[in-house]
Amino acid sequence: MYDFYLAVAESDLEAFGIPFAEMVERRMNMKPCVTLRDIVPGTAKYETMAETLETRCNGKVVFVLSKNFNNSEECQFLVQFAKTLDPYAKQQKLIPLVIDKNVKLPRVLEGLVCINYNAALRENWLGRRLWEAVHGGTDRHARHRRRTLSSPYS
Repeated sequence: MYDFYLAVAESDLEAFGIPFAEMVERRMNMKPCVTLRDIVPGTAKYETMAETLETRCNGKVVFVLSKNFNNSEECQFLVQFAKTLDPYAKQQKLIPLVIDKNVKLPRVLEGLVCINYNAALRENWLGRRLWEAVHGGTDRHARHRRRTLSSPYS
């Protein structure tokens, strides 16, 4: 099981995606699913990504919004598929993380509260914001999850 799927453009993987995933695992005690690292080679790529997101990530996905995001087929697929799992964003399954300035949000993510990576990191609340977004949703099971999961930020 993963805590969330990390949707990051392949061109951002080396500079941001992999270091971010490792930081999340080490400092925040959460396990993100990263396509290149965790999806088995030789499987039907998009079908496997969709199944992993839905069944092994509980539909939670963190979108790393960069200048490269909108040009990534994988990211566009994950945006559309994740939106079908939570069409009205009531369960907080879509978590936008902005890493570049002046990024054009995909239309289906407009209106969602974003985490500004640089400001959150600078203000030292990135971990708390990400933990709450992943584990503290507003769905009916959230109160139970908050009691059973121990946040390193409480």
